[in-house]
Amino acid sequence: MPCQLLDIIPRSARFGILALLLAGATAAHADAAAAPDGPVVTAATTSAAALEDSLPAVLRAMQKQDYALALKLLTAAGAQHTTAPDLQLLLGICYARVGQLVQAEPLLLQAAAHGDEEEQASARVFLGLLYESQGAADRAQSELTMAAQLRSPRLQPGIQSLLQDIQPHMVTGSVTIAPELDMNVPLTSLALWRSDPQSRTDGDILFSGTLTIRPSKRLGFYFTNTLSYRQQLRFSEYSLLLNLTGFGYNYLGKRNRMRISIAAAPAVVASHLLYFDFSWRASYRFNPISVLNLGIAYDGRYRNYVQSDYLAQTGPSHTLVADVGYASPASSGGKSLVVFAGFTVTRDQLSARPPITAVDGSLVSDDWRAWSYGPQLRLRARLHRRVELAITSNLLRRDYDYIFPSGEQRQDWELSGDAAMAFEMKKWLDLFVGGSCVYQQSNDPAFSYVKPVIYTGVTGHFSAK
Repeated sequence: MPCQLLDIIPRSARFGILALLLAGATAAHADAAAAPDGPVVTAATTSAAALEDSLPAVLRAMQKQDYALALKLLTAAGAQHTTAPDLQLLLGICYARVGQLVQAEPLLLQAAAHGDEEEQASARVFLGLLYESQGAADRAQSELTMAAQLRSPRLQPGIQSLLQDIQPHMVTGSVTIAPELDMNVPLTSLALWRSDPQSRTDGDILFSGTLTIRPSKRLGFYFTNTLSYRQQLRFSEYSLLLNLTGFGYNYLGKRNRMRISIAAAPAVVASHLLYFDFSWRASYRFNPISVLNLGIAYDGRYRNYVQSDYLAQTGPSHTLVADVGYASPASSGGKSLVVFAGFTVTRDQLSARPPITAVDGSLVSDDWRAWSYGPQLRLRARLHRRVELAITSNLLRRDYDYIFPSGEQRQDWELSGDAAMAFEMKKWLDLFVGGSCVYQQSNDPAFSYVKPVIYTGVTGHFSAK
């Protein structure tokens, strides 16, 4: 049946498959029009005649990429009640193109199960593209592989091109350069910062590069390394070098998605080793329907500080996050929305150390063992094909093990947020601008602070198969 592929299809494959499918559908329609008319005696034949009469208009609408009109014509002719695989394929394509993925998927599955080999191949191509648009890369590759194994000579060149295009890149990487303005570099207490915020403000330039190598196209294992350096312009003693090396595995299926990773990273501040960091992560996400997903993740970390001022923060941290996600289908204009709302619980089982004496002679807690918990929100909205907005926000209550001499437990409330806008200048180049802020209120005034940051920059991407 005729179709226009989804926008995510590579241009080279799009026109090849489109031409073949349109040619086949047009020939089939011409053959049907030339066949002798049969007697119109039942509702079924009347419906078939209505569908036959609507097909030329449906073809014209789809060639003009007016899928809403094509869908309206098909449903008006009763195509939604048919069990014919070719019409189910056509309906599934139209539903997918207007963003109604819930309606599209079962129709395409029916066409893939009951159509002839060419209809099965076409249906699996569109199932693969549907799953790829939802992030289920492994399931998408499986559908295209099955399509390639069917006898559909007219479609094979396009299917092979799509299969090649959808395969994961063996090497990917990015380079980022980002000037930043940090308005509280040394994390001065809120009272002191308010008295003279400019003296705590400094600009910096962040340089960051990431290289990821995937040894197998079929298996989701990968190795990654990220090297980042933040050069402070005034407070050079806070300049930070971080080098993270990791290994992981991803499985991205239609309903089930799993990620596992481990990493190690030394950090150097002002030419002195600050800490060794070891981290591990496991996450699972379940998609009961195309627009809804449920996720759970565990993050573990052991950070070993070597500088005496930070020894109390040496030790393991464990974080558990559960969330619910919503992902709207991409519209014809490329607009989409992804939202995650969740709850996080963290246990910092760090080194217990006695209080330290401040300059004024008071005792300040140096015990960082604590339970933290609170809600989080993440949002990513594609406002245009080349413009994306990302927002994250967290609210945490932190209950420390430390008890003040008065008998009161130390407690913090932390509110953090980040908002960034990214503009795709080229396929390989993004420009971004954004800002973040952390506000912490503690019943120990020495640990109440605010940290606003604004930033901009560019990121270049590269890949190889």
